[in-house]
Amino acid sequence: MSYEQVILERLRTLPRDKQREVLDFVDFLAHKSSPNKQYKGMQGLWEKFNLDISEADIEDLRKEVWEPVLQKGQK
Repeated sequence: MSYEQVILERLRTLPRDKQREVLDFVDFLAHKSSPNKQYKGMQGLWEKFNLDISEADIEDLRKEVWEPVLQKGQK
């Protein structure tokens, strides 16, 4: 008997809520085994949101965030 047959046989004996847990776990395993997409820089982090963020926008935000910190450190 194949793994698939054994799994299906045992799955059918479980209550519906436990079958859902099995499905969630299978989804987790599928996600875990899929290759991770490597993001390159800040632009890649926003890629899936379909936002138009330029390198200049990112640089402006970096300055906005870090200038007060650096100024405070110089006092």
